[in-house]
Amino acid sequence: MKKHFYISVMLGLLFCVKSFAQKDLVISGGNSVSSYICNNAQVAVWGNNSGGRLGLGTNAIPLTAASYNTPQLIDMAAFNGQPILQVNSGSGGHFVALACNIGDVWAWGDNSKGQTGNGSPSASPVTSPVQVCASAEIRAENKTSDGKLTKATVVYAGNTSSFAILNDGRLAAWGGNTATGTEDYEQSQGQLGDGTAIDRPCAVYVKTPNGQPLENVVQIFAGDNSAYALTANGTVYSWGSGNNGRLGRNAAGTGNNGAETASDYWARPVHFGPGLPMTGMVAIACTDAYAMALDANGHVWTWGNPWKGLGSGASFDDPLLYNKYSIPYRVLRGSTTGASNDGEFLLAKQIGGGQYFGLAVTVDGKPVTWGGGGCAEGGGGNSILGQINADTNGNGPLAVYIRYGAAATAVHNDVVLINRGDFWGFYGRSDGSMWAFGCNSGGQAGVLGIGNNTNQNVAVRMDTNLPTGCGMKDFAPMVDISPKSLNTCEGEFISSGGIVIESGFTLSGPKTASYSIEWSYKAPGAATYTTIKSKNKGLPFRR
Repeated sequence: MKKHFYISVMLGLLFCVKSFAQKDLVISGGNSVSSYICNNAQVAVWGNNSGGRLGLGTNAIPLTAASYNTPQLIDMAAFNGQPILQVNSGSGGHFVALACNIGDVWAWGDNSKGQTGNGSPSASPVTSPVQVCASAEIRAENKTSDGKLTKATVVYAGNTSSFAILNDGRLAAWGGNTATGTEDYEQSQGQLGDGTAIDRPCAVYVKTPNGQPLENVVQIFAGDNSAYALTANGTVYSWGSGNNGRLGRNAAGTGNNGAETASDYWARPVHFGPGLPMTGMVAIACTDAYAMALDANGHVWTWGNPWKGLGSGASFDDPLLYNKYSIPYRVLRGSTTGASNDGEFLLAKQIGGGQYFGLAVTVDGKPVTWGGGGCAEGGGGNSILGQINADTNGNGPLAVYIRYGAAATAVHNDVVLINRGDFWGFYGRSDGSMWAFGCNSGGQAGVLGIGNNTNQNVAVRMDTNLPTGCGMKDFAPMVDISPKSLNTCEGEFISSGGIVIESGFTLSGPKTASYSIEWSYKAPGAATYTTIKSKNKGLPFRR
């Protein structure tokens, strides 16, 4: 009689297969500024310093140089000496940071709608970090004795809005909640999700239609005038402007006919169609104008404004999909090859987005982008898309690899994180190096942090310009285990050569020592699993 083994694959540091912990995003950019969280818990910033919005110097004596094209450290004294765990750059030019251990929330930069949470909107930037104030509705556990927001686990900066996931899984929001003009990106209303269209200079809860706080939130992303949350059960929620279908649902949150444009001040589930809420997602992201979600199979779903292309083939010029932008579609494979796609659709393990372009790390560790990317609308050709499938404006509607090297042909295959700027982006490799690409001149001067103001149509290394002592944090592992579970005969399992189970997590360089992989298996009738720690980190388990 043949015996069978059931093999369970476990990775101790894993947050979710093919997903990532949002708190582990170490670099970001927004509207002419960029930021980085160092492995020594310091904050580095660079880009446009108009009015001292980078937060350098002190409130009394801010550093007001017009711009910086290399990363500059903010004095730790500005955070009362607290080490910083996360920092995020908003697309409106402000920053939100999270202190280690305590979970205090800090902000600085543009404050026209109260997005720094200092309790008082201002025309001029807040030039040194301030602690975000909490409104009366925030429960006492998440307020300090002087009424500041605390015990947060994740922070995120939108355009004129800001967010923090609290330790109880509730989501706090503050800043702009009303329209600022008539342009599409200015029609921001209800993007705080608190059921009103009132600006909030101190944090309030994002709420569902019953007036209760949205709960069990694990990720938060915000575009120009809408926002999205992922809950622990894989459901995606949206609120704010529904222009061009960016909410991915009708106003009632009960369906989606493909042409939904209504706005909503409450958090409700995104829908694939009538009565089909978007569930089973492992990660979300968004550009300024459309949203993205990653499912457990590695497919990337997009919906919203298709002006530069959603990666799914949807665009304003597509007669089959015209006015159907609220329906989520999967991103096509584009020009990717091999394991980067399943023959029809892109396969990814991390996603991100800039102003009108999407970003992803493929399951085989390659950086990918799609959508708009020209540094100068109407011409220029300085593309962030690696010059593949891009038109003269730098727009590539379908997925392409981000290239590096003088010949613009090489592609890294060990990418572990990727994130946005407005017209630029960043990705990190498993060796601890950080790479930047895209617009770096004019209104975006110096945002790549590479020591010059020259646009880069291929990725170039930027971490060599980080201040001394500022290195890359250990990143959250992303894996693609294959096979996920296995029943096999005992003889086959222990025969010469054995069965190989791939972890999909490989490392090289100095970061290798920070990780180990554990595999567990159990024979029939056994009371416990047998655990083997991989001696060769990141290599397959062979039994």
